[in-house]
Amino acid sequence: MLSKRERLKKMDIELQHYRQRFDWDCGISCVLMLLNEADRQQFLDNFQEICEYEKFGESTWTIDLCYLLNRYNVKHMFYTVTYGVRKAYKCNVFYKNVYIKDEVRVNRKFEEAPKQGITIKQDRVNLEDILTHLASSNPILILVNANSLRCVFCDKTEWLDSTYLGHYIVLCGFDCFQQLIHYRNPAKTNHVCSANFDCFEDSRTCFGTDEDVIFVYRK
Repeated sequence: MLSKRERLKKMDIELQHYRQRFDWDCGISCVLMLLNEADRQQFLDNFQEICEYEKFGESTWTIDLCYLLNRYNVKHMFYTVTYGVRKAYKCNVFYKNVYIKDEVRVNRKFEEAPKQGITIKQDRVNLEDILTHLASSNPILILVNANSLRCVFCDKTEWLDSTYLGHYIVLCGFDCFQQLIHYRNPAKTNHVCSANFDCFEDSRTCFGTDEDVIFVYRK
């Protein structure tokens, strides 16, 4: 009898790639990949004004990306194990420079999310949930540790850094036969990367990610 994962087999979702322009806009670049052409151009034409309105400066949290998706009426569901800003991040090397600046703003966005029509579930999703969502031709915006995520095709080094470096990618398919998850990395040029399931799971569940996942519904 085939397992659920074997029954899912494989899926590829077409997306318009967008490469990040700065060292802080990976999440915004992922949002741009999920917009239709007209909305993407509107966002780019008004990039500075939108960033100023959302008040995230040069540091975006997952809740900020939800507000951007909501601005363009992109239906989505945000899963996270931490509602608001985790106190333990105050001393984390990656977060320490933005924690004090962003804590109040980010917590307020969490509190106001229901009024904005943004649904947040304080829960974790497993790999089967992710594959099932992708199998319905719907992409996923997800936070990972860039230092522990390796594309089997374009990342030549076998050594991975244990330190945390938060980075957003868009999941756009999978191949259960080869045990690969497919994604678009805004830090790279226009192509699809692939990581093995174990590497992907380690990268998305490590301390620092809060296991943040945004399920996007395009269908």
